Amino acid sequence: MSYRPLSFLLLLAVVGVPRDCLALSVQLNSPAISFAKSHTQFAKPVESVLSDQRAGFKTGLHSLWPPEWSTILVFDSDSVALCDTLDRLAKIKGLRLRVTFSKDLSKETGSALPAGTWWVKYRHTEPDLLTIRVNLASAQIDPETLRIGPFIGASTDDVGDQKGAELRSSQHHDLADGMYTMSETGEGTRAERCDGGTVILGRNWTDRFGAVTLVSVSNDNRRFVLNLKGAGPVDPAAQNGQKALVIAGVCMPIYSQSDRHPDGTLDVSAQLVGGEAARRIASTLKIDPRMRKHPGHRLLVHWQTDKPSYRPGEPILARMEIKNVGDGPVSFMAGGQQRGDRDNQFRFLAYRSYGNGKAIPDTGNPENFGGKSSRPTLQPGETFTREVQLDKWFQFTAPDAYRVTGMYEIDLYSPAADIDTNFILWQDLPSADFTVRVEQLPEKTPENSPRAAPQPK
Repeated sequence: MSYRPLSFLLLLAVVGVPRDCLALSVQLNSPAISFAKSHTQFAKPVESVLSDQRAGFKTGLHSLWPPEWSTILVFDSDSVALCDTLDRLAKIKGLRLRVTFSKDLSKETGSALPAGTWWVKYRHTEPDLLTIRVNLASAQIDPETLRIGPFIGASTDDVGDQKGAELRSSQHHDLADGMYTMSETGEGTRAERCDGGTVILGRNWTDRFGAVTLVSVSNDNRRFVLNLKGAGPVDPAAQNGQKALVIAGVCMPIYSQSDRHPDGTLDVSAQLVGGEAARRIASTLKIDPRMRKHPGHRLLVHWQTDKPSYRPGEPILARMEIKNVGDGPVSFMAGGQQRGDRDNQFRFLAYRSYGNGKAIPDTGNPENFGGKSSRPTLQPGETFTREVQLDKWFQFTAPDAYRVTGMYEIDLYSPAADIDTNFILWQDLPSADFTVRVEQLPEKTPENSPRAAPQPK
């Protein structure tokens, strides 16, 4: 038996390896993936998608280690480009997609690759699967607005090879725009709701949406209401059961619906979650969404109790003053939550020992059934006042000095008569701290009560 020199074996190991090969990995200057021989039909369509300049390919590595022969491609683009790339990849027949999240891809790269905003990973041991790894540390990625529900479960992780949820390209993304019957179980097409969870979609009743408005209902412009007026016409049976809208691949549950009009149309409202989803829908329907923007108001809040101190369990009356210290008028809603044991437009927190002790529990009844409301307008320098009983929230039974934070929930509207005064410009919670002193005062007795002055005879 003869042995070959070790140096000869090492020489054979490196013959034919490209000059830019490092640790048996080849640097890639284009987003080309070396697919397994049994799945080479994916090579051209995948490269065509990933080569789009909007995807922002930066670099990549191809490993020469069997059996995985893995590839990692690095991209640097925002959430919009990522969603568009996923949409296009999802249309490649037979290709599976998986999305996972990393808290920080820079901790996974070593020195070989930049972190980028997302990666595409492939290995021969799973020949029909592409894994997209999203970098949550990137300022370009907002996980709450990513429209990737069909490809991932509800949770995020920092483990690169966690399986996650998978979906073949024939599901969900091929759904046509329309108003669908929606159910939790049964036969139909499974779709991911924009607000989380999955539903079964049945018959598509119409793809004619009538007059459409898209209105933000949160200050951060991540929650919306989509209103359709005159959608259809639809079959009379469409009035029955739960329904959802699908537009631009986004599935939205309908929460409000009118009776069927004489012309066969319906008015419906649906909930939409996600700023990116809202932009996609607005682009598809060619509408301008009504977004919220801080109106520039400035309010000063002051609280004062009606007495300097109280006995344990004694009713406590507090007075709130909100002053407009800004340069323009401020209009807001007052009322609408007071038909019950207390006015829930107020909110309170209370802590013992001047705020350094434990919180005391809210023992009141928060149930309310609306109530009358008004819309006061404060001109610069004007003040709005309200009084409220604190014992409807707390029982101050122990002597102490309590720090109380009083808040007043307001919806701000435009004070201009020529502007839509039903649109909420902003929601705010003006607040301030004050002190409630509870003392164990001596009871009045004949001995400590002041004596009346003697009357002259």
